Amino acid sequence: MIGGVTDIRDSAKELDEFVTKVLNATGANSVEFIGHSEGTVVAKWYAKFLDRHQKVNSVISVSPVGKGSSLQGLTDVIRAFGFEKPLVDLVQQYCVACIQLVEGSELMQELYEDGYDTVPGVRYLNIATRKDQIVTPYTNGLIDFKAFQRHITHDSSDPSVAKAVQDSKNLVIEDYCDKDPAYTNHFGLFRSPFAFHAIDAFLSPQYHDGVLSCTLS
Repeated sequence: MIGGVTDIRDSAKELDEFVTKVLNATGANSVEFIGHSEGTVVAKWYAKFLDRHQKVNSVISVSPVGKGSSLQGLTDVIRAFGFEKPLVDLVQQYCVACIQLVEGSELMQELYEDGYDTVPGVRYLNIATRKDQIVTPYTNGLIDFKAFQRHITHDSSDPSVAKAVQDSKNLVIEDYCDKDPAYTNHFGLFRSPFAFHAIDAFLSPQYHDGVLSCTLS
């Protein structure tokens, strides 16, 4: 059985059940999400629509899908020639999530209904690569945190909300490390030492901006 092909909204509901079990078992007050690819959308959907008690502290996204993939620009061509509906009808018989991860999909429109896939008070870390061959353009996975901060200014004066935005960031591996082809791709990025160190630093109680290592040593 292949996982991750059902409706992302249903996957988020499964995550909701798991989060409840984890919190009950551990006695913790909050959770930190670390997702890769489709998992980044599941986590953000949960945080935005299902986190009724504000249990999500952080959402860490590796190879983030963000606004969805243009499939190397093919989505514009497919829509221009009127092939979108028959292709969607065919693909979603086998993989509903595949359709939902495409730029402009119904799910993406819902997730970005207010222009953002983010929630005030949650810390976000996006780790991306310019060589992402699945999420195109890779910038679709990044968040304009300055714009988001302006967007929520009128919503809350809670200093913790402002602090969460200040902590949030986008990291592109090529800005820090040599372009190792083993890691500078959609699937390899999650295994990279850079991602490991970036996540470890972000979740550290003593978190601060510092030099991130590109090696495990």
